[in-house]
Amino acid sequence: MRFKLGLIASVGFLGSMHALAEPYQWEVEGSYRSGEDTLPSYFGQDRDAYSVSGKYYFSPVSSAGRPLAEAAFLARASSVNILMDHHTDVVDQSYCSSEDDCTTNKSDESESGLGVGLEYYVPNSIFYLAGQVKQSQREVNSYYSGAGSEWYHSEDSSRTSWAATVGVMPIDGWLIAAKIGEQNDFNGSEQSIETKYVLPMGQQALKLTGAYYLDGYDYLQRDWQVGADYFFTPSLSIGGTYADGDSYGVRAEKFFTESFSLSADYQDGDYEESFGVSLKARF
Repeated sequence: MRFKLGLIASVGFLGSMHALAEPYQWEVEGSYRSGEDTLPSYFGQDRDAYSVSGKYYFSPVSSAGRPLAEAAFLARASSVNILMDHHTDVVDQSYCSSEDDCTTNKSDESESGLGVGLEYYVPNSIFYLAGQVKQSQREVNSYYSGAGSEWYHSEDSSRTSWAATVGVMPIDGWLIAAKIGEQNDFNGSEQSIETKYVLPMGQQALKLTGAYYLDGYDYLQRDWQVGADYFFTPSLSIGGTYADGDSYGVRAEKFFTESFSLSADYQDGDYEESFGVSLKARF
């Protein structure tokens, strides 16, 4: 954990170059995340996830006078995007209640997805619209041995997830939105109220976020989450999140030039722990 937090701190303090304000219209990002569920032993699993995404803005985005990470949001820049991701979940557990009574539980699950999305700020109005649809393919292989029995199971399946968002921006930099969709296997639907506010303060800025989940966000049934990020310069931000269930996260992002950034984050809670890094390029 100390190493992971140290890497996040390094992102925040490596490099002191001041980012130039050059417009961009394309953005590509690659991410990696490693995590472990710390649920009871019969649920615990290790996860590795990768993703690559691309975004095209309908008009060039200027970052002049804005924090680089939030330039498109503050400019109300509409865009289309594409996402490709892959993750693997592995469970490998053996335990014995006595010398002659042992149980082995193994599973290997992999899933790959392709999604497309849209963000649209209605011109000359306060309205915001967004949508995304994603097709995923999943393969599961499971093995169990114990209590005098043994079995093996293999399954291939596909699923489609989607999300739609409607929001308003009553003032510059403040979005209030309602979201509905089908996101995961644990909940058939997701309904949430979300908000985001970015307050520029000269060469510095503050970002505040919040979300309330009507049906619980995931299998832990979280009800809410809040976050804050402080931009020490237009190119450097450090912040964190907190959710009910004593789940928290810390994160940092640094733009080493106006078109290249590195970010890292660490998430921890009663039932999960994960660490992620991301590289982003703009042109």
